[in-house]
Amino acid sequence: KLGGVSLDLNRGEVLGIAGLLGSGRTELLRILAGLDQPDAGSIAVDGRDLGRPTYHAMLKLGFGLTPESRKDDGIVPLLGIDENTVMTAPERVSSHGVLSWARIAEATGDIVRRMSVKAPGTTTPIGTLSGGNQQKIVIGRWVYAQSRVLLLDEPTRGVDVEAKSQIYAIIRKLAAEGKS
Repeated sequence: KLGGVSLDLNRGEVLGIAGLLGSGRTELLRILAGLDQPDAGSIAVDGRDLGRPTYHAMLKLGFGLTPESRKDDGIVPLLGIDENTVMTAPERVSSHGVLSWARIAEATGDIVRRMSVKAPGTTTPIGTLSGGNQQKIVIGRWVYAQSRVLLLDEPTRGVDVEAKSQIYAIIRKLAAEGKS
């Protein structure tokens, strides 16, 4: 599906990739995140050729991916907002492998405020939230993980007009902070 793709992304930049269903947009983002391997080519980060890096390697480099289908691949519906938020970087809220619920609550509260999520509490199952609030937590998960490059596949799919506007504002704010 993909051929001759060459992209340059600078710090604080928002780079849009557009395409119709089946055009390879999702496949490209999965390759950039290290989830899938290309048949040929390589990825360079900060001028260093990584070849065909793994997902784990891309996480360590600060890459985060919000999937195209939030409900199928982006959330664990029965878990709380808190658990869905910290699952990408549990080491930040644990000590010697033991999770600290106080640190989880603090981290999640910060993300909920920053992302303007409307919810009764941070332990509310994420599956009970509106699509827009779920999506803001999926994006917030990568903010919490301190990702520097956010690969957002259809970030406003299935959300209402107000949430769409809020998500675009979040993206602009993250770019202003130096995230890409």
